[in-house]
Amino acid sequence: MTRSELLKERSSPGPRKSLPCLTARELLDSGIVGMWKDRKDIGSSSAYARQLRERLSKRRPRSL
Repeated sequence: MTRSELLKERSSPGPRKSLPCLTARELLDSGIVGMWKDRKDIGSSSAYARQLRERLSKRRPRSL
């Protein structure tokens, strides 16, 4: 699965289908690893990811 396919799947509304399991090599080759490296608006990627997880944990569940 390419990075654009993954992003498209994750941003689409409605129920999410399960994603395939990737090997370490497939993950490295996917383009997902390092995708934030050139972003100027993200200082620390780990702090940014932590912020995203905190916001997600405080969200109300989606209605089905």
